[in-house]
Amino acid sequence: SDDPLYDADALFQNTSPVTPPLPSIIRVPITDDDIPALVLTPRRLNVLEGGAVSYAAMLGARPTDSVTVSITGDDQVETSTNTLTFDPNNWMTPQSVTVNAVDDDNVEGPHLSDLIHAISSDDSNYQGMAPEVVTVDIADDDSPSIFISPSALQLDEGGSSELYDVVLTTEPSADVVVDITHDDQITVDQQSLRFAPEDWDQPKSVAVTAVDDGIDESSLPDTHPSNISHSASSNDLQYN
Repeated sequence: SDDPLYDADALFQNTSPVTPPLPSIIRVPITDDDIPALVLTPRRLNVLEGGAVSYAAMLGARPTDSVTVSITGDDQVETSTNTLTFDPNNWMTPQSVTVNAVDDDNVEGPHLSDLIHAISSDDSNYQGMAPEVVTVDIADDDSPSIFISPSALQLDEGGSSELYDVVLTTEPSADVVVDITHDDQITVDQQSLRFAPEDWDQPKSVAVTAVDDGIDESSLPDTHPSNISHSASSNDLQYN
């Protein structure tokens, strides 16, 4: 530049009290998409007995050969497929797996079921890779409780709202009121929900919005948790 303060040759010759400008650097974090892995989203599911929920699977890097993913679980769940196949052309395309929770007559309360994903391939980067797990939280429809789905939401401060559903797991003998409490990080569009013996199995939606509090939270992790609690009251003693 004709301005000696910006001229590279003059940068080390300038003896004026004016500090030369420092190089402008923009740091861009880049997520590596070349790590061999089985990517499962989400890894935790929430479902009521007799209901269904889905997750997606894809690979984290292009394989040199076909990759087979074998899915096994226990007798609490059934999956829409037991095998997924990825190749060098479709490795980035998510494949959906539907999970059905078996509706049995056992009074067992909330229980878990793990879906094990075993990986095999002639590609040495994938062969021998440790199995990946999706955990399924199952709500028992043979014992009274409140079922919430999904069990987690991701929100941006000041961003759009997200919905979750609330429903009872068994028919009550009287109205059930579900009270909703939360902290000051979020708002909800309803503070309570009422279920009657006529509509106990019809989900009711709640909209959640993250409050844009104007507080600099850059020292905190990228996300910070906010919990929503649900409590029931009823003349039906099983729900009270």
